Amino acid sequence: MLRLKFALGSLLIITLTLLMIVGLGEGVGLGYPLLIDIWNAGHLVLFALLSYGYFSRPTLARHGLAYRVILTNIVALGLGAGIEYLQLQLGRSFSCADIVNDVIGANLGLLVLALYKTRVKGLERLTIQLGFILMLGLGLRDVELQLWDEWAMRSDFPVLANFETSIQLQRWEFANVVARRSQQFSRSDSYSLEAQFLNGDYPSISLNHLIGDWSGLQFLHLSVYSVSEQITSFELEVFDRQYRLNGFHFDDKFNTPLAIAPGWNFINIPLQVIENAPQQRNMDMRFIQSLSLFTHRPGVPVRLYIDSIRLL
Repeated sequence: MLRLKFALGSLLIITLTLLMIVGLGEGVGLGYPLLIDIWNAGHLVLFALLSYGYFSRPTLARHGLAYRVILTNIVALGLGAGIEYLQLQLGRSFSCADIVNDVIGANLGLLVLALYKTRVKGLERLTIQLGFILMLGLGLRDVELQLWDEWAMRSDFPVLANFETSIQLQRWEFANVVARRSQQFSRSDSYSLEAQFLNGDYPSISLNHLIGDWSGLQFLHLSVYSVSEQITSFELEVFDRQYRLNGFHFDDKFNTPLAIAPGWNFINIPLQVIENAPQQRNMDMRFIQSLSLFTHRPGVPVRLYIDSIRLL
């Protein structure tokens, strides 16, 4: 029985390690931020299993707490950095946040071991339990932020974006665009999105994580400020879930030119126009998946401030 448990535990650890390296999690949620952060929390599970399994061995029972903590943190740092290095060789990014989670997970394993493999009672047991809760909360910090943003996104609807919190930027994808929150030009609240569209074929900003049920509403509204001294040409794109399933054909989505004048621009687009845009069908207004603003090969970088995007 012990050999079977060891074999199953080893198989689980090896599988998790390989999945962390090859990055299956980046495709699980198709860009859905909350699911990606939940996947990344797998670092906690992997390193908790490693430390728990290693120090559960009877031959290590004689080692004291200081030895276990020092060894656990050194090994977790080294092994975590090694995994990130392998990811880098596979074309993925090197994440210091993942290494932090590796260390936290390894210490969580020690805390679980202390609770269930040693005879601790009273205040000592309560202290370990509180330490476990606090460390787990720290390890799940990104998941907690995303849960809060999910709640805020639903509470703010029909406002799709107002940039009042920095975590909102994770709902967006930026291609050849430098973007940040700014208080320089804002009308409705305190912040707007400052987006500098650089030279390139199609610099764009895309809201890919949003409330997709636009049924029952009338208009899509954007408030955009341009610091340019001349009119600049942009395009606005909206598509639904079926557009992806149909193979991304140009005539199967909504696409319209925008002439962005100097100063404030208030853009109102009837949702019925968006719904009727695909040539062979009606867009499913219950399942809108993306909204993009882009331009084509600007001669010089163009800076826009997007104050809010909302449905009316």
